[in-house]
Amino acid sequence: MKKWLSLLLILAMICGICGVHAEEEPITFTADEIKKAAWKAIDEKSYEKALAYFELIAERGDAGGQYGLGYLYYMGLGVAQDYEKAAEYSRLAAAQGEVDALYGYGLLCYEGSGMERSFEKAMEYWCKSAALGGCDAYEAIGELFRDGEGVEQNDKKAADYFLKAVELGETEEAQACFDKMVKEGRIPADYVMDPDIDPMCELGLMAVNHKDYDRALEYYGKAAEAGSRRGIYNLGVLYLNDLGVEQSDEKGMEYITRAAAAGYPLANTALGNFYWLGEGVEQSSEKAAEYYAIAAEQGEVTAQSMLGYMYYAGEGVGKDYDKAISYYQAAAAQGDRMSFSNLGWAYYEGNGVEQSYEKAMEYSMKTAPLGEYHACDTIAILYRDGLGVEQDVEKAADLFWMAWTLSGDQRFKDEYDQLIKEGKIPADYTPKEVSFETK
Repeated sequence: MKKWLSLLLILAMICGICGVHAEEEPITFTADEIKKAAWKAIDEKSYEKALAYFELIAERGDAGGQYGLGYLYYMGLGVAQDYEKAAEYSRLAAAQGEVDALYGYGLLCYEGSGMERSFEKAMEYWCKSAALGGCDAYEAIGELFRDGEGVEQNDKKAADYFLKAVELGETEEAQACFDKMVKEGRIPADYVMDPDIDPMCELGLMAVNHKDYDRALEYYGKAAEAGSRRGIYNLGVLYLNDLGVEQSDEKGMEYITRAAAAGYPLANTALGNFYWLGEGVEQSSEKAAEYYAIAAEQGEVTAQSMLGYMYYAGEGVGKDYDKAISYYQAAAAQGDRMSFSNLGWAYYEGNGVEQSYEKAMEYSMKTAPLGEYHACDTIAILYRDGLGVEQDVEKAADLFWMAWTLSGDQRFKDEYDQLIKEGKIPADYTPKEVSFETK
């Protein structure tokens, strides 16, 4: 550990840590010992003494000393409060990877203290602190996700970061934040933390959103080196899509296969998609179903939805309406639009459930207003035939037209044209914008 021999006499004279006689061998102190003495002085409200300690080591470039000075200037302890100096010292310490300084500088960015306010910068520094185990940073990131500041609002991620902070020892405030979300109905009381939350991957995603793929590669690479399944998976995505690296299907598949083998749900879903579509591998509905089943068991929503469709259609697996409905319901419980639409169709046909045109309408109405064209088609059929609703051919025509314009699928245009052919709407009929309001 580095010794600060040249500081001995000054330290002893100012702080009274020890006495030194000229003829004696000097007693040496490490930077860590000086920092410990400085924080003890703060606890004892001896702020001038703490200032002297921190200055001694900060001028030699010690990150802990720089952070300590930043803290004193931020709080106005032993010095006049000065946010700009606080920001400068904290920035210097953060640049050296000091975990508390990374958190502290992020806080200054969040507040706009001594600098222009920036939620994104706060997120950046807090993620770097969290990656080094900073529990305060995990809680702060949770608050950003909870409030949608600098990131897309996400209750689940907020809960994940609050719970991770609790796990690391930041129990009181983080637990209170989590409990409040439960009380507000934003997350269930039995919510389980996602094991794949990773601050470096959050930074990678931010970089991708800014199209800074070199930086994304750096962050995902660091996450992967640390064993993050999410980081490994996202490296594969970068290679497959020529983002920050030379495009390589081979490397992309290698990383995604590694992540899948480690049990990362999205990676298994991705492999299912590759086999389903025959992209990079020989098409195999059977293999697609195998990978979807692994991911679906882990609760991955797309895999659940796809496996539901495969059981309903009998593709890659034996037709089984009961299993199809079970997977659709699991995915719909997570808000999957296609599964709501598919449940609506199942109720229309009466496969795996008791036929109910009212239920068909109910489930289809959950996603048709959001642009899910299959749901629009189901509702159009119900209005065309007067099933569970009062017959309204014009509304049916409007919905067939909407489904066609949203998807480009000729089947929906054919249904619209059939209404003209049967004389149910005039040839020069002008489709109207559909209102999904219920009366």
